[in-house]
Amino acid sequence: MRDSDALPPPAAVPVESPLIERLFATREWVETEALLAEDFAWFDERGKRRRAKHLQSATRWAEAAVEDPHATLETIVADLEEPTVLYARGRTRTRALYRAECDIDTIMWTRVVITSCGTRIRELGPSIVVGRRQT
Repeated sequence: MRDSDALPPPAAVPVESPLIERLFATREWVETEALLAEDFAWFDERGKRRRAKHLQSATRWAEAAVEDPHATLETIVADLEEPTVLYARGRTRTRALYRAECDIDTIMWTRVVITSCGTRIRELGPSIVVGRRQT
């Protein structure tokens, strides 16, 4: 999977998804895990297909590296030809806890595949950073 797969297609339109809203609101792994389908896959920063336990490890690493690494959901879009493939844009404003402390403002798109019933996440990623500023 390529980073560019995280970008919404030109025909994408804004949609609502309570599932994605809940995902962005979670702060504990048990909350996140409850949203994942049994066959869940996460695509890491190299595009490698991983299991939920790898996402959990990456989340723990992020929580140890920065203050509040959780993103705020800005928008959700979908190509109505593929209604189970959503694209979420989130923004993270945080502070690094390692080396020299600095503020980080990141905007990224993430591809999210949901189950046909819309109640679970089957795939998360890839993600692509489209804006980043450090001060």
